[in-house]
Amino acid sequence: MLICFIRGGKGCYRGNDLSGWELAEEGAEVETRRVETEDLPFEYMLNALRLTEGFDLADFEVRTGLPAALIRNRLDSLSGKGLLVLDGGRVRLTPFGRAFLSDVQEAFLD
Repeated sequence: MLICFIRGGKGCYRGNDLSGWELAEEGAEVETRRVETEDLPFEYMLNALRLTEGFDLADFEVRTGLPAALIRNRLDSLSGKGLLVLDGGRVRLTPFGRAFLSDVQEAFLD
């Protein structure tokens, strides 16, 4: 997967194909980098865990192309520590987990 960061413009693009992407402003600097498969869970969690309402495991699978089973042990461990709640296919931080957001995200680094 490619991630494109735009400086001096507006917007951000995540995906595998940058064709058709137009910068919001002239002169914006674009930086792209390839995210390795093993880094996708961490990259996903950087954003998803910030959402107050949490995220669906199905969304993790769609956006990363990886099975949710890959992160299930980590989710169960974090849930056991009171840092997040697993409710069916939904994942969200507890108030305690929100206080330790960086530590929870770090759990997804390989």
